[in-house]
Amino acid sequence: MALIDALLQALPLRDLRGDVGTKHSAKGGATALVDLEPAAEFEAVDAIGERIRADSRDYPELVPLCFTNIVLGLQAEFEERFGTPAPPIRVVVREVLPHIIETNEANNRAAGRKAVQAGLRRLVVPGAECLMPAVAIRWYDDDPQPGLVEVALTDRHGTVHRLIGKTPYFEADHELEPSAPYPFVAGVPGTVVEIDGDTAVVECLHHLDDQNEDFQRIDVRLGTLLP
Repeated sequence: MALIDALLQALPLRDLRGDVGTKHSAKGGATALVDLEPAAEFEAVDAIGERIRADSRDYPELVPLCFTNIVLGLQAEFEERFGTPAPPIRVVVREVLPHIIETNEANNRAAGRKAVQAGLRRLVVPGAECLMPAVAIRWYDDDPQPGLVEVALTDRHGTVHRLIGKTPYFEADHELEPSAPYPFVAGVPGTVVEIDGDTAVVECLHHLDDQNEDFQRIDVRLGTLLP
């Protein structure tokens, strides 16, 4: 089954979140919480709650700016993956993060892209993105920027892969930085190459296996893949 067919059949997909930094991060931040629903053509609906609008009442332009750029990010991600025009999906944006300093086009477009990626990770079919469960072991090196982290991933055969990668190439509840409380749970993004029974073969292109000094295709138990 093609990924686009799997996506359309899975609709509606609810509570898809894309986060870029946080409101308290010096790097800036954005949040997109969206639902994807079936539609006749690509469209977007502003369902952002009054509480969020009230928080930005002194800067009323921020919520529309967030909404517009989240939708543009979603649309760009869809079109890069599936071609133009974007698939027939209704995007319902329910939450944004308006902030006078941190709200900008780039962050919100990136948050929209991440919301699409979160939805595709729920579709465990060849071509879909996923997160493989792992453990962040230690800070590996400060260079190249923004730094490298070592993560241990155990495949379905019991083999432990120690993956080295830049911090943006992993996901975790903690900030990936030298002072983080290692070890803790992390996710390794990858793309499903094939499925054989309850085993998914997942390719991770951004992480170097420190033992084999090569990029890896890893056998993972299908039920352990993270959304």
